[in-house]
Amino acid sequence: MAKGNPKLDYMVDTVRGMVRTIAAQTGGELIFSALLYKSGRKLNSIELADAHAFSKLVRQYVKSEMPDKVRVELRTQGDNVQRWMKQFELGESPLGPALPNNENFLGLGEAEIGELVSKRFEELERQRELERAHQELAEMRLRHEELEREAEDLSAQLEAKNQMEHLLRILSIAFPGLARMLKGTPIGEFLGQLAGAEGELEAPRPSGGGEDGETVAAVASMVRGLSEKEAAVLYLLLLEVEKDRSALQRVLDFITKG
Repeated sequence: MAKGNPKLDYMVDTVRGMVRTIAAQTGGELIFSALLYKSGRKLNSIELADAHAFSKLVRQYVKSEMPDKVRVELRTQGDNVQRWMKQFELGESPLGPALPNNENFLGLGEAEIGELVSKRFEELERQRELERAHQELAEMRLRHEELEREAEDLSAQLEAKNQMEHLLRILSIAFPGLARMLKGTPIGEFLGQLAGAEGELEAPRPSGGGEDGETVAAVASMVRGLSEKEAAVLYLLLLEVEKDRSALQRVLDFITKG
């Protein structure tokens, strides 16, 4: 009876177990790829075959190609997403060449042992570097999201400030006396803070006399006699009129005809 290959049998049993486990988790059919290598050189391999035929196909390829390493990948057939991957050593041991089976073998020398230890430490260091890189990437992504949120908040604050400054300029031009009247009130202080004003809310004075100057003076005199609540209502009314100038005539018609 031909002697079996324990490493090959172990690989077949391991893959079969994973096929059953993943199939139970996903509920779908699985396919596999088996990449064969020998001394670092890629050999003929199996690509995207039915997972149920793994044992038969792999044994045939191993017998034909005589690889020392086989990397097995399992994927779900429907979406071709990789679910599992493992590399198996079929030739030399992962820790070095197999020990000769003779009485004259005295064990590995100091140089061979040192080389094996050095390789193992290099593998561990690469793994630690990869973990650190993943952690730094995650931290950078979180910081980037925080900066984006801060930028959005600052942009919204700047937009609100610009809009308020624009509205205050419109209000000062339309009713020069209103800006001075609101200066000493809580409403005036609040509007000054929103607009970023550090000095007085001074409006331009009408130049010259005539009918326009008299009209502005009359309006300013009327505004000075308003209470804070009435001034606030007038301010909101002016904001709506600024959006639609035709609303001013409709308001007048409503008051006079009502």
